[in-house]
Amino acid sequence: MNTRIESLLTCMFAFGAIAIVATTIGCQRAGFESVHGIVTLDGKPLPDVEVQFLPLPNQSTNHPSTSAYTDASGKYSIIATGSFGVLVGVHNVCINDATVMMPSSNLVADDGSQPTGEKVRKTKSKSRVPQIYSDAQNTPFSQIEIRAGSPQHDFALVSNIGDAPRAK
Repeated sequence: MNTRIESLLTCMFAFGAIAIVATTIGCQRAGFESVHGIVTLDGKPLPDVEVQFLPLPNQSTNHPSTSAYTDASGKYSIIATGSFGVLVGVHNVCINDATVMMPSSNLVADDGSQPTGEKVRKTKSKSRVPQIYSDAQNTPFSQIEIRAGSPQHDFALVSNIGDAPRAK
């Protein structure tokens, strides 16, 4: 075979190999992880809240937030599968009260009836979660790092926000 053609084929092969390696490394950077934990308020499990992981914008990603809801014991879980999960990197985490996020059609008055008009406004409850935990810019759960092999992320909220701890 002509040495010029062999040289060209060798360069093409090398370029292809480099492209495959670069793509693989790039995919690992934008990986997803499974995450789970418990959300508490004043030391007690907090059911029916949304745990929202918001990737920080400086991570050069267009990945949207990922969220899960807590069960009756305050536990939440996000399972990574393919292109879903919590993006590896740094996040701000917001905790939102799902009971006040629901549309008013899901409200039930104390007597079990479907409230209407003024009764709806009185039936809607105040958020159990202090507002700062729902504020993406000011949440005390900022700069939470998600990395491979560290899936446990518990969030201990306090009613008196001056005593608010960081995530564990």
